[in-house]
Parts: sequence; structure tokens; C-alpha cells
Amino acid sequence: MKTLIILGIVVLLLSFSACTTAGQNTITISSTTAIPSGNYDGDVIMVPLTPIPASTPVGFSGNQTQEAYDDIVPTPGGFAYRANVHQQGVPDKWPPVQTTTEKLNNTNGTISLTFRSEIETKAGEIRYNLFEVSKLGDPFAASTLILYSGPLPDGIDLVDYGGGGRPGVAQAVFAIYISPDISPGQYSFYIGVNFNGVYYGTVPCTLTVIQ
Repeated sequence: MKTLIILGIVVLLLSFSACTTAGQNTITISSTTAIPSGNYDGDVIMVPLTPIPASTPVGFSGNQTQEAYDDIVPTPGGFAYRANVHQQGVPDKWPPVQTTTEKLNNTNGTISLTFRSEIETKAGEIRYNLFEVSKLGDPFAASTLILYSGPLPDGIDLVDYGGGGRPGVAQAVFAIYISPDISPGQYSFYIGVNFNGVYYGTVPCTLTVIQ
């Protein structure tokens, strides 16, 4: 009887530890996690992650036929949102795209990450999220950036749009395809960040679908 009680306590403890977070910006949603390639230091709990694919969802037909405020355009300093590119003497057509900056840590150091954590859209549209990453204390660090996605809500697909950057700053872009059949509401998912071959954890993104 004592043996059975002890085994039960151990199982409960293991189950609890598998469902708790190991730090800010990280989360686990099951006891089985997929660890991306890279110099993972082993002390961060992650969501199950898969590389963001580079193919358009089958059967998707977006309703965007004109320029959008968050279209990705090339500039001398790398990629930028169309609304954030200003031309002297020409009035801005849209307000600037708002971004969030967070810091992620592991034993390899700290990175600064700028991205869109909250996005508003209508059903059937395509939105873009530009990630910019640099390593604190190392302004000329090599700049390779790979993004992963956690489980996505039904009706939302991500597509790898490419990367770029400038010395010390890596950029990666993904498109968010929103099904025309999705219901209005808030949808959340997680993006995993691998900078220069080192995995740093996840950041959350919230998509609000309006009428």
C-alpha cells in the first residue's frame, strides 16, 4: 500500500512539473515537447514547435487587392512595414504599425526582439509580422534568425516570407493567412525564436478578428 501511495505522489509531481512554466515568455502545453535544432541549453520549457512553412495554404484566396499598411517593403536598412516608410513631402497614408520589444535570455546571453504582439484584422485577409532580433552587448553579432510556430488555432495559417537584416540585426517575416470562414474573436499562438543557432524561447501573438 505504501509503495502505491508513493508512486501516486511521484506521478502527480511529474504531471505538475510538466505543466508549469520555466520562466517568462515560455509555456508548455503538453508533456511532449519538440526541441528545435541549435545549442539548446536544456533549462527552458517550450511549446511543441514546428518550422513555419514557406508555402501558401491550399485553397486560400485573400481579398486584399490593394496596398495594405503592413505590407513588407525593402528599404536601405532592411525590411519595413509600408506604413512605417515615410517619403519627404508626401503625407502618410496610414498611422505607423505598432510593435512590441521584449528580451529573451538563456545561458548564451540576452537578445532584444521587436515584433507585433497584437494584430487586428478581418476574416479572409493576410497580415504580416516582421521580427527583428539583436544580441545585447554584441552589436556586430552574426545575424541568422529562424522562427517556429506552436499549435495554431483553426482558420489561421503562417507562411515564411523570408529574411534579411543588417549588421547585428536579423530580420524574419511571416505572413498570417486568415480564413474567410473564421469567426470574430481573439486567437493566440506562440512563436519560437532561434537566433544564430541558439534557441531563446517563445513570445505570444494575439490576432483579433473583427467584423
